[in-house]
Amino acid sequence: MSNNNDKLRIIPLGGMGSVTQNMFLYEYGNKVLIVDCGIGFPENDMLGVDILIPDVSYLEHLLEHQGREIVGMILTHGHDDHIAATGYLLPELPEFPIYASALTAGFAANRMQETEAEGRNITVVKDRETFKIGEHFEATPFAVTHSVPDTKH
Repeated sequence: MSNNNDKLRIIPLGGMGSVTQNMFLYEYGNKVLIVDCGIGFPENDMLGVDILIPDVSYLEHLLEHQGREIVGMILTHGHDDHIAATGYLLPELPEFPIYASALTAGFAANRMQETEAEGRNITVVKDRETFKIGEHFEATPFAVTHSVPDTKH
């Protein structure tokens, strides 16, 4: 008999219903893979709010109360709604590997400057070269056309 830990679960922490705050968790067993870490943009009636970041309380609960482990993060491309929350959220999370294309890695490193996330290592991945992330996940990035160069899916 299988339990919920034997199933792949995809949990959006942002990016649903709008094109901002993109952050998805892929859970399998006690391992978690994060895809993207972006900001959102406030509505006109959100006075005093400069940016929106994904609510990671669910992820924090997994780590603190369910013994889950983050095995890595993939950043798909350099738009702020996919990378700009790294400087805000990474200091709140344990260390783990981060993967991105060369341009996206540069944009993300720039976004992490002057925060406690500065200096986090980002591994540059290449098109069509499969890499493992922990024991359950692997990814093969490939180029797609988008309004920012070096976008991968």
